[in-house]
Amino acid sequence: QGDGAVNTHDWFMEATAAGIVMQGELLLISRDKVAIDRYLSKMERAADFIETRRDPKTGLYWAGIASNLLAPSFAGYLKPDGTRGMAYHAGLQVTYIAALDRLVELERLAGRAAEAKKYTARRDLARQSLSKFVTPDGYFVNSIDPDGTKHGVFGAAKYGYFESSVNHDAVCFRVADEALANSI
Repeated sequence: QGDGAVNTHDWFMEATAAGIVMQGELLLISRDKVAIDRYLSKMERAADFIETRRDPKTGLYWAGIASNLLAPSFAGYLKPDGTRGMAYHAGLQVTYIAALDRLVELERLAGRAAEAKKYTARRDLARQSLSKFVTPDGYFVNSIDPDGTKHGVFGAAKYGYFESSVNHDAVCFRVADEALANSI
């Protein structure tokens, strides 16, 4: 989705997490030490970039316009003045947790215990706040505005749709536990 307005779009937040997932899978499958040595620092830098978006109050991650991986583009938060700002995006959180799962395993494989511990702690923090995106009916919403408005609550008068991408990804990446996966 790199064909939009570069001055307003928050590209590559979820795509960055997805890149870590994909490269992590390749490296975990191949067990190629040379490739792991080549890519691990780049993957750490990408995870560190995403980590800058963590809200310390909620444990959720801020994301702006077009920050999601798949079309249609995430619109961000519609402010009262008509401009757009950042909101908490469930897809970013789910994909980032999946990325951290793979990064932790790569750190362990590379014998980097301190780094594995660091990324495990980040993953655990991200998981702790993930439930804020789950509806009482047992599925993930798309996003939460800074004022608490949830987008993607099926049947709601406003923003009442079901967001399939984050729910599918949470199950496929095993970010959702078995009970939540069955509910989804």
